[in-house]
Amino acid sequence: MMDIFLFLREHQDIIRELGLWEYFEKGDYVELLENDNIKSIYSCLDENDLNFVAMTHYLQDHPHSGLPLLLKRQVTVLCLVTAHLNLFVQYNWTGPTAPENQNLWPFSIDKLQTSALKELTLDDGGSPYQKTQIPQSLWFCRCILLSCKEQLQHIRGYSRLLFHCLVAHQKILDDRSPTICNMILSLIESENVDHYSKQDAILFHLDVAYISYFYYEYALAKTHFQQAKDLCPLTFELTGSMGKRTRFQQKELAQMRLKVTRIDGSDVHEAPQSCSDLPKIIPLNDDTVFNEVKYTDAYTSPVLTAVEQACLLGQCFMNEKCRASDEDLLREESLAFIQALFEQPLDWSIHMVALFIRCRLEKKSGRRVERTMMQLEEMVKAYEGVNPLSKSRLKLTFTANLPPMWKVKELNADVLRSLGLTKAALDLYLSLESWENIISCYESLGQHQKAEAVVRGQLAIQETPDLWCHLGDVTKDKTHYETAWRISGQRSARAMKYLAYHYMVEKQYEICLESFEKSLFLNSMQPGVWFSYGCAALAIEKFDLAVKAFRRCVHLNPESFEAWNNLASALVKLNDKSKAFKIYQEALKQDYENWKIWDNYMLVAMDVGEFSEAIRAYHRLLDIKEKWTDAKVLEILVQAVTTNILDASGRSAERLYDKLLELLGRVTSMVTGHSSVWKSYSSLVLGDNNPTPEKLHKGLQLQLKSVRCLVQEAGWDKDLNKCEDITTSYLELSQAHRKHLPMMNNSQEKTRLLSSAKLPMKSCISQLKKQYENPVTKEITPPQVKDWITQLDNELDQLNEMLAACK
Repeated sequence: MMDIFLFLREHQDIIRELGLWEYFEKGDYVELLENDNIKSIYSCLDENDLNFVAMTHYLQDHPHSGLPLLLKRQVTVLCLVTAHLNLFVQYNWTGPTAPENQNLWPFSIDKLQTSALKELTLDDGGSPYQKTQIPQSLWFCRCILLSCKEQLQHIRGYSRLLFHCLVAHQKILDDRSPTICNMILSLIESENVDHYSKQDAILFHLDVAYISYFYYEYALAKTHFQQAKDLCPLTFELTGSMGKRTRFQQKELAQMRLKVTRIDGSDVHEAPQSCSDLPKIIPLNDDTVFNEVKYTDAYTSPVLTAVEQACLLGQCFMNEKCRASDEDLLREESLAFIQALFEQPLDWSIHMVALFIRCRLEKKSGRRVERTMMQLEEMVKAYEGVNPLSKSRLKLTFTANLPPMWKVKELNADVLRSLGLTKAALDLYLSLESWENIISCYESLGQHQKAEAVVRGQLAIQETPDLWCHLGDVTKDKTHYETAWRISGQRSARAMKYLAYHYMVEKQYEICLESFEKSLFLNSMQPGVWFSYGCAALAIEKFDLAVKAFRRCVHLNPESFEAWNNLASALVKLNDKSKAFKIYQEALKQDYENWKIWDNYMLVAMDVGEFSEAIRAYHRLLDIKEKWTDAKVLEILVQAVTTNILDASGRSAERLYDKLLELLGRVTSMVTGHSSVWKSYSSLVLGDNNPTPEKLHKGLQLQLKSVRCLVQEAGWDKDLNKCEDITTSYLELSQAHRKHLPMMNNSQEKTRLLSSAKLPMKSCISQLKKQYENPVTKEITPPQVKDWITQLDNELDQLNEMLAACK
């Protein structure tokens, strides 16, 4: 059972004595609020006493109240809080929704009811969802639990009530609130689970894990998921089983499957009672794909309890969120977890979450998107159904990480829009007052003026900072963001964020940075804003500021490869290349297929002397880009290996000779017309300290290929710079032959090599004379060409002498 009921179980005797237990057993919280013991508490409330001073005094010890009376008062107040919190969760998460004109208060507290949404608005968390049902109940619970903390905190179960109250508050806000985050983390740190039963401890760990991940506390989330898993007597193994996925499949193939095993080998003593009237699982009526995989081997999962299913769902969440992998593979793995839950439908909240996850995973699948749309409609109907009773729905609401019902409706609208049903999606967005999506729909329909009119119509009803921001989005007028900032009392992080984006588009980076700083001062839990802040700092070369911004961004969102990449780039600009090298490694963990990151990684690896990693990076670039060429990197690598430079770890680069030889062989097999690459390959082969005749022969041929690549370019003889490069290459070719041929004993081989080198040299001399020699005077101009020809003639003479000696 959801540990929001922990308080009730701990104080069952007192609650029975107060005559309130039967209401909780039936889940009849509205009737509970009519109880005389509950009504007596309202005498302490005054619509002008919103700090609950009278309530605080009511719960304090005084001469006329003994300990039993005081404890009864405290328990009664917490029963009232529990009833209001359960009703709030029911009306916004599980359904059925609140009846129209329902009054949960035996007297008029107009100020409480009309100002609840305003009071729930936080400077650092934005505004609550404007169509939240009975927000005054949540605000009432929060105020009582916080204002009377000193009087109530010793009551066992109080901290769990406050925890869930804060989580519910956060989930209706449009931004993460650092204030609520700090309060929740403080509660987690102070909570002692030693006295919890195993089931209560599992529920606690799952609750903490989900909210920790939501607040970017990934290490804490992973720890609590693992603790929940350790307490659960099950193992979950993703494996492959032979089976068929389509109706016309002839050959069975390995299919993803989840196998659940009990650690102690035993089963549940009594089969868990399934919740009746669970939302229907819509089958896939496709003429090709089966509704579910048809496995060859039979497998029966052990019977699971609801808490064990919650653990399975948590494992699915961690598998999806905390493991870098191929998107398609992750989807198949997640669906294997979901299918295991569908085989044993048990709890309403877990069942709804499983359906929601499957819809989210399959919404882009052409063959399954229709089923997704129908399933979401079935889920929306389930909210309004009378059965199952609200008590059954509430059991694992937070532990299953059930989204608020408007999130399900919004996903339904998203699916409709993806199918091109923009008008139907727009109607849903309008009913949800999802203004960003409403504006987007109108603009995609070409009704820009309609979008503006809708927002202005809402502003005429009530001005809010968010609506002014939306008007700024529609009109692209920065004055609307400034208005939002003004009417918020300079406390709207969103208004300043959008104003900063406006300045960023206009490349007014200095003002942009100031605006980002104001937004981040109000709410530091905005990874997207930190990223944009860093980009703006990079644009005006404030690299220290960029490093700070991107560090914060990757802390909040470690999966952002762009942030890791930009952080490394900023460190390179600050000449801190050793740190940049390590940062690029993190970037590659998040996006292994991004060639730009691999290119940056390779260059920094060269700068810091990580030659082995540079070679690995070059191989990876060839995998991704195929005909990738960076001649300068290859040249430096060859120089490092042949001159025996020490790498970053102090080891000789000569040890990488074979790896570099393999790389150059691969490069030249894919890029055959790059002279510098052939030259580097030749330098490596000829640079061997103990060359064999075969290597000398290969190295000289490689160098000849390098020169041939240069002269194959049409019109080279008309460009003096190219003429100089080609002349230098031929001189180096001749010198290489004169240096290495004496080490070879085979005269025939030497003759062939000399002839191969001599002929293109003669052709080069003839081409230069043809282009630059005066046919009448035989004078060669300009003078440097004459010098080049003279040098080539001299080298040619020496090659002829060597050739004559071979014969």
